[in-house]
Amino acid sequence: MQDLNMEQKKTIHNFIKKKTSFKISEIFITSFLKKGKKTKAELLWFKILKTLKEKKVKKTYSSIYKAVYKISPLVDLRSLRRGRTVYQVPTPLRNKKRIALGIKWLVEDSLKDEKKKFHTNLSSKILEAEKGLGRLVEKRKAWHKTARSKMLYLRYRWF
Repeated sequence: MQDLNMEQKKTIHNFIKKKTSFKISEIFITSFLKKGKKTKAELLWFKILKTLKEKKVKKTYSSIYKAVYKISPLVDLRSLRRGRTVYQVPTPLRNKKRIALGIKWLVEDSLKDEKKKFHTNLSSKILEAEKGLGRLVEKRKAWHKTARSKMLYLRYRWF
């Protein structure tokens, strides 16, 4: 990455802040952050959008929303201790937490593959998830299956 001057950094930041009113881009950018280098994370986000357009995706943001929606879980398993035993109790997730968890799963899964570049790998994972295929959709199904098996302990849940 080339060093950017302050004007270029401001224009990139303002473009993301004003032009793309999608909150999902901000969540992705904060999940890419390393050592507070926000401009590098923003440039990485633009590379991901560019690779999605190269793969002939017509509506990039809608495909990203669909992928995150198909990946993100509806429930979370929280550990509660009653007496000497620890129960995993399924609790419903709020929408913001669901999206954040889905994005976290996407980023972690794309970081596992070190053979490809990160932005190409993440864009391919997004396209797989949009179609309802891939490891992350299976992970969501397994997550819901374990939550369904732990429904017995719902009486211990405290709102």
